[in-house]
Amino acid sequence: MPTAEFKKLLDREFSKAMARPIAELATPLLQELVNSGLMVFRRCEKEASRTGKENEDLAAMVLYRHVIEMVDAVEVLVANSCGTAAIPVLRSAFEGTLGLLYLLSDDAIYVNRALSWLVANIHVAIKTRQVLEPGSEKGKEYAQLYAKEFDRVIPRVPNAAIAAEIQQLEELLQTPQFSPITEEYQRTKITLKRDPDWFSLYGGPKNRAELATSLGMGAMYRLLYGDWSTLAHGNDLYRYLANESGRPAYDGVRRPNELRSISQLSASLLLMASRSMIQKFREGENLEPWYTREVKPLLDKLSALKVTLTPLHEE
Repeated sequence: MPTAEFKKLLDREFSKAMARPIAELATPLLQELVNSGLMVFRRCEKEASRTGKENEDLAAMVLYRHVIEMVDAVEVLVANSCGTAAIPVLRSAFEGTLGLLYLLSDDAIYVNRALSWLVANIHVAIKTRQVLEPGSEKGKEYAQLYAKEFDRVIPRVPNAAIAAEIQQLEELLQTPQFSPITEEYQRTKITLKRDPDWFSLYGGPKNRAELATSLGMGAMYRLLYGDWSTLAHGNDLYRYLANESGRPAYDGVRRPNELRSISQLSASLLLMASRSMIQKFREGENLEPWYTREVKPLLDKLSALKVTLTPLHEE
């Protein structure tokens, strides 16, 4: 017989009922932004394929699509009152938005930044494959760790297919389009004494904190990487405890406490991303009538909403 809900800590229907006033505004708001975002993505993709050169617009398309997908996931979590679980997803949307805004912020070096994003990803792909290739040094190290942790030995037979993929990726880094970026990647690696983030190339920000500050998003960075950062690492003590009758008690799962803030921040990120994409790829197109008609009324109502939440507590 299936295990029943332990309603002192998890009551799914009660949690959704508590969050309903927020969800009734946040769900259509985020759905509208996602639906519109996908249409913007399609229009920009078509324009890029008509006017751009090979590989130069791939970073923008992938980053923008990532933001759309993360906000879509936030909408699902908000609708089900999963506020805590939505925070890491929101953080992922934030990182995608930072990358996209930085990429699109300077037309003069747009191509170098776009290719830097690709070169950094190629380096990651090489390292990932080296771990899976038993004939490489990283593969041997991984095999030793795997045997120790799972008490099973990975056959140390070189994988010709993975080795061929590694070679193809390494050769790609030396093609005329990527070789100057590869040289800059190596120079930056020496300067930083670590594998650089793509945005650090060509004198860019050394880390995401600097990146966020340079884009005027330092406050949001401090929220997502300060107060809310401990959640991603499983160290947020006070998120899971409540003070009940003068003693600590475990708070309920699916807490609705931050749903409104999460929804507002998610909407803001996708709006910024969509506007930046339109400005880059669809010059002359105006999103403001759509924003005024479909988005602003919901945002205003969500901002003005006053809700008293009653989280679950143990008796």
